[in-house]
Amino acid sequence: MDAVVEQGTLFPFASTERRSKFREMMEAFDRHGYMLPRAHIPVVLDVSRQRVKELIDEGRIATVWVQDREFVPLASLEIYLADERKAGRPVHELSLGDAYSRHVFEPLKKLLRK
Repeated sequence: MDAVVEQGTLFPFASTERRSKFREMMEAFDRHGYMLPRAHIPVVLDVSRQRVKELIDEGRIATVWVQDREFVPLASLEIYLADERKAGRPVHELSLGDAYSRHVFEPLKKLLRK
């Protein structure tokens, strides 16, 4: 099984297109470290696919596109998992008018009822 290595390639008999795709994938792994396909993230985080999409849209989980496929670096997952998350729905900011009516008018109404 004597294989002649042409032009210093690891896979001498692979087509140039396959070699370039392989090289692109390896360069992405060098830049971003280990990565998982986006389809595997719901299983890892134990959440729904919709929640993973929301996390990506919010920028809480980073993604990398390599050859028309979306990957999530493990470093991004570690940062997300290390963040403290509170249970329940997020508290929405009150508008100035809502805050004013809640803190001024409601106590005033209670005083006037007495």
